[in-house]
Amino acid sequence: MKCKNIWISLLFAATLLPVFAQEKGGMWINRLDESGQRTGWWTDTLSDCIVERARYAAGLKDGAFRRDNYLEGRMTMVGEYRGGELKLVFFMRADGTPASSCSDVFRVGRDDGYPAGYAYGCRYVKFYPSGMVKSDGTLLWNDFPWPEKGRKYGVWKLFDEEGNVKEERYD
Repeated sequence: MKCKNIWISLLFAATLLPVFAQEKGGMWINRLDESGQRTGWWTDTLSDCIVERARYAAGLKDGAFRRDNYLEGRMTMVGEYRGGELKLVFFMRADGTPASSCSDVFRVGRDDGYPAGYAYGCRYVKFYPSGMVKSDGTLLWNDFPWPEKGRKYGVWKLFDEEGNVKEERYD
């Protein structure tokens, strides 16, 4: 329930990003500060159909972001950066409910016991369409926490649709 409330709050905040990106004199999207670095809300086209809206401070992503796929006509993810580092992301289904999330993001060091070849890790949670947790564990990754490009690590808990642990796996 707590997780469901968090994603609903994030989803609501992310859908309001364009509304807050206005001020009295007009739009203030894609502005640079005095030193030529990105500041405030920016809209970037990442591919032919993917657009990202993110808040910047001192040239770094810092605050809420969302990505939309205009070909599919939907929001695909919403989350938060702090000081240029990803902290939280929800991957969304076509119906607007979260399919999975990556939270508690951390950097992987050389001597901290994780396998070599990965730069980041996070707590990765996959959800049933009902919002109940389907699986929960650690995901290691490099550029972005795409589950198909990352590696499951450590103990993973698998849940039934009522929230009961049905299996624990070590990957």
